[in-house]
Amino acid sequence: PRKLVVHRQENWSCIVFTKTCIDMRHVTCETCETCGHISYNYDPISIIYLPIPEIEGKNTTIYDCFDRFTQAEVLDGDNQYKCEKCQTLTKAVRRESLYKTAKNLIVAFKRFDKSGGKNTTPIYFPLENLDISKYCKNGISKKYNLKAISNHVGGTNGGHYFSYIQNGDNWYNFNDMYVQSLDK
Repeated sequence: PRKLVVHRQENWSCIVFTKTCIDMRHVTCETCETCGHISYNYDPISIIYLPIPEIEGKNTTIYDCFDRFTQAEVLDGDNQYKCEKCQTLTKAVRRESLYKTAKNLIVAFKRFDKSGGKNTTPIYFPLENLDISKYCKNGISKKYNLKAISNHVGGTNGGHYFSYIQNGDNWYNFNDMYVQSLDK
């Protein structure tokens, strides 16, 4: 069997951690700089789409991607916020986080840009105990174990998908009609 190297692959598009229904909620908080009002918008989600940050001099981890996902964004200039309380078009700060987590966590990396390019930055992540507590509202404590990885090889105009999936203590490579056992 081939060796499973699951912590540094540049072609992974989606990874699945599990802790089996998908019922997550995402919250966006916007704070008005004029009156200080905080607006909360809650949205149901089943997949978390993580941006891949540009990091020089160190390996990019899934935690770096979550940090970028939850990083405060200033809404200013052409992108000003209209406050629902003071009705002013103003500068505001937007921050995203997870309000409710699910038994399964599905993460997809934003590998493709608007011009069709693919970001092949390797993303490092743990096989067990992915701790996303710091990205959750209200002190929710959540840890997940890796169960599956969906891989995409190729670009926006074509490519191929295959996956690594855990069954019990064993890992398998599913590639079209071929299934291959992998060493952990």
